[in-house]
Amino acid sequence: MAQNGKQTVDWIGFLGGIFEKMAEADAPQVDYSKTPAEPKPARDLAAYVGNYGNSYYGPLAVSKADDGLAMTMGPQTAPTNFALTHFDGDTFSFETVGENANGLAGAIFAVGEGGNASKVTLDYYDRTGLGTFAPE
Repeated sequence: MAQNGKQTVDWIGFLGGIFEKMAEADAPQVDYSKTPAEPKPARDLAAYVGNYGNSYYGPLAVSKADDGLAMTMGPQTAPTNFALTHFDGDTFSFETVGENANGLAGAIFAVGEGGNASKVTLDYYDRTGLGTFAPE
């Protein structure tokens, strides 16, 4: 405007496309809002319950809550709480929070030979390979 006396670029149109591509890139690979046609049942919920840890994100506690599971992540002084909803097999979904939230994400449990979870990967936090939590 200062140089040409009028707008020479449609900034909303130009930047709008960039922000759409950024949102698409951050979206989970799985659309957790669409239940699979034939979802596999979850194991007994006790298989997933426990305390997990991650050197980057810290502690993660999975516990029974009402008819399902709940997840608490972060330090005891300021934890973030999530409700887990069964999605398919050993995969549960949770609602992301914060300024970079992008809807539902997955908590994918790997279950070992003993029948208990050997790790849990939170795909929302695993975009850079840092979202896997091991039992403590």
